[in-house]
Amino acid sequence: MLESLHLKSDDKLLDLATGTGDVAIMAAHMGNLTQVRGIDPSVGMISVGKEKIVSEHLDDRVSLEVGDAQNLTTVSDESIDKITMSFGIRNVPDRAKALREMSRVLVSSPDSRVGILEFTAPTGTILTPIAKYFVRYVVPILGGVVSGSMDEYRYLEKSIFEFPSPEEFTKLMNANGLKVTEVKHFVSGVVQLYVAQKAVVEPAGQQG
Repeated sequence: MLESLHLKSDDKLLDLATGTGDVAIMAAHMGNLTQVRGIDPSVGMISVGKEKIVSEHLDDRVSLEVGDAQNLTTVSDESIDKITMSFGIRNVPDRAKALREMSRVLVSSPDSRVGILEFTAPTGTILTPIAKYFVRYVVPILGGVVSGSMDEYRYLEKSIFEFPSPEEFTKLMNANGLKVTEVKHFVSGVVQLYVAQKAVVEPAGQQG
């Protein structure tokens, strides 16, 4: 995902649904970024993430905070160059609102980018039946064995099959202030990467 955003060292990057900050930390290392922010609704995950950042001596370059992707109250208009969100938009109740917030805080520039990585129910390939079986049955069982609880992995399976198709989610992004420039498919279509820029709104009277 980060490779698709064409990171520059002076970029200000915002990682939404940052969890314990893995993507934020990776971005700081990979792009040699000095201004990385991570936002997540989980107080516990943010706490763990802050400890990781200190242990990697990145506390002067990466900051984490508790917040909601649907209401980025601490982020100013057009103040962010790159936005990432990995496996988080699926869990947002009002996805359209979150997408509009991304558009609001994103800088109006040809170099600005949004990268959203998300699961989708697999369709349209020869491996689709196998991939569907894996997501529906194997993931909950393996997750339950590893974590000791199958409930959260049953939710994962359910939420994946309820998430919009790549075509539908692309339309949703395009309708809420972003312009999708690329969709990449991974793991037999189970994982999608949506790359977008801020949509250009033409002033009234200048539309063709």
